[in-house]
Amino acid sequence: CDNVVGAYVFDYLYVGNGIDEEIELQDSILAVAGEEFLQTPGVQYTLSAHNQRVGHTYTDFEFPDKDGKMHKLSDYVGEGKYVLLDIWASWCIGCRIEIPKIKEAYAKYHDRGFEVVMVSVDEKETNWINAMEGDGVKDVGCQLSDTNDVMAGLYGISSLPCSMLIDPQGKIIANNLRRNELEEKLSKLIGE
Repeated sequence: CDNVVGAYVFDYLYVGNGIDEEIELQDSILAVAGEEFLQTPGVQYTLSAHNQRVGHTYTDFEFPDKDGKMHKLSDYVGEGKYVLLDIWASWCIGCRIEIPKIKEAYAKYHDRGFEVVMVSVDEKETNWINAMEGDGVKDVGCQLSDTNDVMAGLYGISSLPCSMLIDPQGKIIANNLRRNELEEKLSKLIGE
């Protein structure tokens, strides 16, 4: 595990599978890997994908809202709040399908400690703003724009939609809750 060829084999075999046994194998390989291996782009991507694992502490970032005001994720995490970090784009049909469920959960649980931080990865800000207004989420939590695709590298995001539920201590407790799963999880955590 100390050369570029090994790193490319590692990428080919293990990146993106998410199977627990393979994650353990990945971790054992990464623990003994040399610097050249660790610096290859694919391995760097794998390391950043660890940032979205359940049990991992969230990784902070800062992006602008539609008015240009900067917001950090750390502005919302803590203080007894559960935070849904949702990474989406206007062109992502799966993302747009999930928006009504996010809106419902926000309406039901916001007053009881649930916050939403949505980060659009649209390259054009106008596409993000039009989708946000069209889907009626401009007033749902905090809406931020990542036009430079920083989130992909920060969290190792390879597909959308992508979401993480973060607990009040800053730990990721669930990933990619779809359809009614978000509501069910919040009901257990916060109560009806």
